[in-house]
Amino acid sequence: MVHEIIWSGLEHLSESELESGILTTRKSWKPWAENRPFDAGTLEQDLKRIARLYRRHGFYDTRIESQVEPVEGGVVLRLNLEEGPQVVVEEFRIVLEHLGLPGAPIDSAELERDLPLREAEAFGADEYERAKILIQERLARRGYPASSVAGGAEVDLDRHRVRVQWRVAPGPFVRMGRPVVTGLEKVAPQLVLGELGWSVGETYDPLVLRRTQRAIFDLGLFRAVTIEPIRSNASTQGKTESASGNGPGVAGGDAWVREEIWPMEIRVRERPPRSIR
Repeated sequence: MVHEIIWSGLEHLSESELESGILTTRKSWKPWAENRPFDAGTLEQDLKRIARLYRRHGFYDTRIESQVEPVEGGVVLRLNLEEGPQVVVEEFRIVLEHLGLPGAPIDSAELERDLPLREAEAFGADEYERAKILIQERLARRGYPASSVAGGAEVDLDRHRVRVQWRVAPGPFVRMGRPVVTGLEKVAPQLVLGELGWSVGETYDPLVLRRTQRAIFDLGLFRAVTIEPIRSNASTQGKTESASGNGPGVAGGDAWVREEIWPMEIRVRERPPRSIR
């Protein structure tokens, strides 16, 4: 078994963070715990796991050396690290497709504002993914719940710099349609519909759906409430003038800017009837 793991060279990541990501574990202080025997093959894979974890934080040149020292009843493991330089974002560019979108105006600067990924700052895979999610959430709030983010990051290992370029396709502009209530058994549908936070034709907004979901749940009649859009294959082609001047509804030269109305399914599970004693 591993009596102790001794780390050296750590600056940006902690021992607990690293040990939570590997399978080699040190001897537990709990007398009833089952301790794993030391395994050289597991250690070899753990060194690769550590390197991958550092890469997620922008360290692509991390070097790891291991030393296994036999002691009575097991081993002491020494892990010596040279983290190396962290990759920095040199350029972060977002290209928003389909100019002249319906709804409130949107530009790339608005999408980039206060993202966890910024130029001249450290690059990390977690920040990269969170930035994508935030962009899609912001578009959803503006009526574009089906957006996509394409592109990637080009890392220059010699200069320790990365360039990130994304193309954002908002997808159709969505308005909220009629509510469709499912799962009712004894509760009258009017009770559910009385808590709606939107009117048919309003711009899609996930926050409105969440507030409505909470209001219906707070009636105390249901064990579970979910609200999800029903995406229809049939769409209303909106003839919106594009900012590029290519003609009505043209985006990217050959695609109409679509406007769709999605019904909203409200799924409920009723609480069992209460008995009075």
